[in-house]
Amino acid sequence: MKKDKKIPKSFMLGAMKFKVEIKDKVKLDKEIVAGSSDPFDCTILIAKTVAGLKCSKDFQRQTFYHELVHQILNSLGELELSSREKLVQRFSLLLDQFEETKKF
Repeated sequence: MKKDKKIPKSFMLGAMKFKVEIKDKVKLDKEIVAGSSDPFDCTILIAKTVAGLKCSKDFQRQTFYHELVHQILNSLGELELSSREKLVQRFSLLLDQFEETKKF
């Protein structure tokens, strides 16, 4: 299956190269989740399915932005803000909307 072009394979953040992988399932603390990120091994994982349901490309992209916002905040040393899921989710949805609707 071809990777969605709107989700990068890799990117630089804070002088670190992050790798992005789209997996069938993503586990975090023994729980199946839509995505996860690890600032120590510089990875973002995005799930194709969650709870037996296929994730749409839009949902996968939004999940990528959610994990990206976590890593941006972590890179800034704002670990408390990164732990605030409601803030991260709202910020990431606005960032995704910006990216999807910008015109040049």
